[in-house]
Amino acid sequence: MNEKSKKVAAGTTQPARVSGDFRDVYARLRRDILSGALKPGDILNTVHISQTFGVSRTPVREALRMLQTEGLVDAPYQYRMRVKAVSPSEVDGVYAIWILAQSLAVGLTLNKTTPSELDELRSVVADMNKITPINARSKSAWEKLHLKYNALLKRHAGQEIMATIESCWLRSERARSMNMRDAPRSWMTSQAEHVAVLRAFERKSALEASKLVSAHLARVALETIHLMDPEYVPIAIPQALSMAAGGGGSATGQAAAVS
Repeated sequence: MNEKSKKVAAGTTQPARVSGDFRDVYARLRRDILSGALKPGDILNTVHISQTFGVSRTPVREALRMLQTEGLVDAPYQYRMRVKAVSPSEVDGVYAIWILAQSLAVGLTLNKTTPSELDELRSVVADMNKITPINARSKSAWEKLHLKYNALLKRHAGQEIMATIESCWLRSERARSMNMRDAPRSWMTSQAEHVAVLRAFERKSALEASKLVSAHLARVALETIHLMDPEYVPIAIPQALSMAAGGGGSATGQAAAVS
C-alpha cells in the first residue's frame, strides 16, 4: 500500500478504532474531509477504510453513500469513490438557493415570532457574540449557538423550506470552513450582522430582516468564491439577491455592495 492509500484508509495519521455502526465511519470521514485532512481528489478505498476502522465494507459503503448525498464525495463513471473538489460554480448555485429559501423562511418566521421567542433570539445572539469561532477552545460552543441562531430564524417556515435550507447548509459546510480558516475577519463582521438581524426582528420588519440575512449569506459566499478563484464571476448569487429584495435595483450592483 502506498503512502497516499495509507492516509486515505485511515483518514488521519492516527489509528482509528470505531464500532461497526456506519454512523461512526461517516462521522470520522466527514470530519476529516471538512478539516482538510482528506483533500479533494483523495481516493476513498472501501477495503482500506474497513481494515483501518475494523469494520466490514457494508457500513463503509453506507457512510460513503451518505457523504455522496451531501456532495462531499463522488464516484465518476468506472472510477473509485473520491473526495469531491469544491467548485466556485457550486458555491454560487448552492448559496443562491439558500438566499431565496432563507429569505422566505425569515419572513414567515418573523411574522409569527412571539415575545418569548424574541427574548430567546436576543439571548442566543448575546451569547454567540461573547465568543469567537477562531479560538479553538470556543469553536465548538460558538458553532452550537450559531446553529441555534439559524434555527430560530426559520422556526416557523415549515418542514419543506427548512429541509431545503438544511441541504444548502450541508453542501456549503466545507466552503464555510475554508473561509473561516483563511479569512477570520469575516466572522468578526458576522457579529454585527447578527445584531442587525435581531434589531429587524425587534422592529417587526420582515423585509428588512430578509434583506439582511440575504446580504450576510451573499457576503460569506462571495468571500469564499474569491478565495477559491478570484477570476470567477458569480451569476446566481446576484440574481438571488435581486429576487430576495423584490427585484429592486440591478443584481450586479447588489452583489458589489456585499463583496
